[in-house]
Amino acid sequence: MVDFIPVNEPLLNGREKQYLLECLETGWISSEGPFVQEFETRFAERVNRPYGIAVSNGSMALDAAIVALDIGPGDEVILPTFTIVSCAAAIVRAGATPVLVDADPLTWNMTADAIAANYASD
Repeated sequence: MVDFIPVNEPLLNGREKQYLLECLETGWISSEGPFVQEFETRFAERVNRPYGIAVSNGSMALDAAIVALDIGPGDEVILPTFTIVSCAAAIVRAGATPVLVDADPLTWNMTADAIAANYASD
């Protein structure tokens, strides 16, 4: 038997079952409804912005961020090697070029020095 290390473990110790049943009973199970609207409002308040917009998944969030930043053909986007393919895929879908920079083995983040070294050879 192989043991796996989960990416994350859900924390379900509140009203999740109640909310899930409410969604099923009211028919609001995707894309709209009171829970989505409440999430958008509360998230916007938390980050001190006038609006919050929920999207269907992380890939769509990345695509929205790329559009909001006006990233497109001819642009290079620097990202760490320690990432998921969705990040690079969003960049490619926009017509831009992902530039991978080695991640620091202690922090798993890229550093300014690593970015500078990546461009030193250009």
